[in-house]
Amino acid sequence: MAVKSTMPIHSFMLRLEKYILTDLSRCLIDLSGCPQIINCYSDDTTVEDGKTIYNVFLEFAPNGDLPKHRAKNSHHNILIFPTQDGKKNDVKITDFRLAKRFGFAEKKNTNLGTPMYLSPESIALNDVNLGCDIWALGCVVAEMVTRRTAWKCDTDAEARSQLYRIGFTKELPEIPRELSEQGNDFLGKCWERDCSKRWTAEMLLKLLKKMILIRVSDRLLIKELIWSLQIVL
Repeated sequence: MAVKSTMPIHSFMLRLEKYILTDLSRCLIDLSGCPQIINCYSDDTTVEDGKTIYNVFLEFAPNGDLPKHRAKNSHHNILIFPTQDGKKNDVKITDFRLAKRFGFAEKKNTNLGTPMYLSPESIALNDVNLGCDIWALGCVVAEMVTRRTAWKCDTDAEARSQLYRIGFTKELPEIPRELSEQGNDFLGKCWERDCSKRWTAEMLLKLLKKMILIRVSDRLLIKELIWSLQIVL
């Protein structure tokens, strides 16, 4: 079991994560029990050395996170778990503290999320839609292949300096040369700047199951993509 702890005065985001993972059934969707989502067991408050501490108890990932196995800049929110027979690895997603509720109006000029994965409409219009996740998925795919972020930014600070470029120009991230023609097509459908023309998770899932994504076989990558799309559905 893993434990996340913080002082109560700083616990808002941690409480939000616990709420999303265990109590969100009251808000349109229930993530508990999903095999691709890390389990959240409970929370409590303890006193240590006279200080009050808020704790959240989560499923432990014995094989660490994705950067340990791939790029150092990859998502730390993707955790690696061994299969029951111990011969292969599976992945699970964690950390939904910056998740937004679809259709929920945000304050003007408020962008939540990691800058280098934000979609153009989320920056330019503060628009929260299912296509935002598809854009971000394309960024993750490129990062896993090249070991660098899609916009070639190594820090959030660098990515924030590129927000105008992402949100208000016609530029697109560079598609990795390592990808096959089918891989290029997949990213092109993720990185359609017009979110009304961007492919849905269901459409991409059907495409992905029929294609060889990269020239060198990488079953774990394909599994991660399929599971990510299934979560969006």
